[in-house]
Amino acid sequence: MRLIFIHGALFPVVSGSEDMAVYFFDVERAEKPCVNKLLGHSAPVLDVCWNYDESLLASCDTEVDDLHNLLYLHLV
Repeated sequence: MRLIFIHGALFPVVSGSEDMAVYFFDVERAEKPCVNKLLGHSAPVLDVCWNYDESLLASCDTEVDDLHNLLYLHLV
């Protein structure tokens, strides 16, 4: 897995990936730091972004021919 974008302070760190997933990492854990994996994109994830109170996460991928594949919203 190659990380494309990382967002976060200390916890959680959120990353989009070329394997079409969004990952949540606990950087304070020595073993198995990945604590969640969101699936659903049909292309590599380019970016992730929180809303103002970090209750909603948006992610987008490289598939631009369909707006549904371009932007996903995740309640967290």
